[in-house]
Formats: sequence, C-alpha cells, structure tokens
Amino acid sequence: MRPDPFDASQRIMQARLTRREGVRQGKAMLAGLVRCGKCGRKVQVAYKDNRFQYVCCKSVTELAQRSCQFLSGDRIDDSVLTAFFAAIQPTNIDALQATTQQQAAEREQRLKLIRQEVERLNYAAHRAERQYDKVDPENRLIAATLERKWEQAMDELERARSSLADSERAPTPILKISAGDRKSFSNVGQELPELEKQTVERVKKLTDEGFTCDAIIDKLNAEGHIPCRGGQFTKAILTKLKVRYGIVSKLEQVRRGLRPKTAYSAEEIAAQIPVDRAWIYRKIRLGTIRINKDPIHGCYFFPRTKTAIQQLRQLKQGTPAHVSF
Repeated sequence: MRPDPFDASQRIMQARLTRREGVRQGKAMLAGLVRCGKCGRKVQVAYKDNRFQYVCCKSVTELAQRSCQFLSGDRIDDSVLTAFFAAIQPTNIDALQATTQQQAAEREQRLKLIRQEVERLNYAAHRAERQYDKVDPENRLIAATLERKWEQAMDELERARSSLADSERAPTPILKISAGDRKSFSNVGQELPELEKQTVERVKKLTDEGFTCDAIIDKLNAEGHIPCRGGQFTKAILTKLKVRYGIVSKLEQVRRGLRPKTAYSAEEIAAQIPVDRAWIYRKIRLGTIRINKDPIHGCYFFPRTKTAIQQLRQLKQGTPAHVSF
C-alpha cells in the first residue's frame, strides 16, 4: 500500500518537534535529522553570518580525515519544503480536520490540569502567608525562612496564573474548509512559500516594535496571514515560527543582557540593594514599589541612578511607606 503523504509529513514534523537532539536555535529546519549520504553519520549545522550549511564532520573529529561533504543549508531546506508542499493533496483535508478536533479535546484536558495546579498553588501560598503572619517577629531566623517560603509560593502561583491566562486566550483549533478552499488548496504548494516569507517579515517587524505575542497574533489574523497548516495563528504556532527564524522579543533580549544603558533590570537593582529579586516583585505586587512595565520591552526598568538605589535601600529599612518610579 502506498504511504499516505499527509501521515508521512505529520511523522516528520512530529519528530522535528519532539526529538530534543534535533532542536537548535537558528533557521535550519532539519537540524539533527540529516545523515550523510556517503558515510551515514549524522551531519551538523554550521552557521556563519546569515548563511548555514549541513556539514558531515565526524570523520574529522573521530578519524582525523577530511569531512565527507558540506552542503548549502538553504538549498537543502528549500528542496525539502518543495517536496513537502508537493505531497499535500486536497484529500488530506479530512484528516487535518480530525487532527484539529483531537487538538481541541487535548487543549481542554490541559486547561483542566492547569486550573487544578493553580488551585493547589493558591492554597499553598495562603498557607505560607498564614504561617508567616503567626511567627514571632523576634524569632528572625524562622521569620526570614517563612518569608522566603511565602515569596517562593507567590512566584510559583503567579507563573501558574500567567500560564493559565495564556492557555485560555489561545483559540481552540477549529478548521472549517469550504468547497472553494478545497479547490484552492491544490495550489498551496506554489503560493504558501511566498506567503510564509511575508509573514516572517511581518512578525520580525512587530516584534522589534515591542508588540506582545497576543498582539502579534491578533494583527496577523486580522491582516489575513495564514499558518502553513491553515486556520489561524495561535501562540504555539507563533512560538515555533520565532524559534525557527531566530526572532527574539525585546524581553528575551533583556534576559540575554541587552537593555537600555540608562536603566537597571529588576535583577540588577536587587543586587545593588542587596535583596533577592523576589523581594522586588513582591513589593511591586503589594504596591509598595510603584512602577509600570516598559511598554516596548514588557518588563520593569529602574533608573540607573544612585537616587533610585538609595530609595530602595531606605524602603528595605522600613522608610518610607512606598517609592515611585
């Protein structure tokens, strides 16, 4: 029996997503999946400037011999994409619809589990707060330990709530194909690559302008951009696209050490006081530190001044009641 091209493509893409050894930063689509046609060893991806190559270097590292071969990565990936789009047939739409229905059911199950986790962490945070409130202030060692436990519980709860909010905002994958769409689907192999290129450029531009993932998704869907599998853009699809093309948000740039020279991140200013970073975030939640997130980077920035450090050191000592930035 001839293998179903849709099933084959699904297995390839699933392997690409689940095999940790194949996941790499960069634009190479087949990292960790390509083997040398001469020696059969797994090839590696080598990046230089905006180019990349698939290189068989096992003979160099293990046998002290010349590498078997190295090939242009763009040409290889383009050939694979061409073959992939050629394999897509209108008859596979029914299978795709069934897949989205299964994804919707799995999404509901994940939401249920996340909600249960939020309830558990909420109980744990309240319990830690009660324990802290009951401790004798004179017993400083126990009080400090319980305060850290409370702060940790609050941080875990906040992350879980954020994860739940993101999951609930993501639309349920529902695919409805009209007769007209079925007819035009046969030409997707010619049209989709160019549309994907336009979409990537749009995502890069919106990311550089500081738009959040949710805002980018809304704009892409409103502007008529369509993911390669059809339907609408979701957070999962956008995340995969960003990883593949190396698109990094302003917030991620801050995490990698790229920030405005005139500002401290929360972690940096915490080290100056010094306090744990969780102390800064807890004071922000309580309104003791009054500050808004930077609209472009999506995180808190403090003025890179001695005055800002002095204000927070005084707050740590108990005066004043609050500080504003």
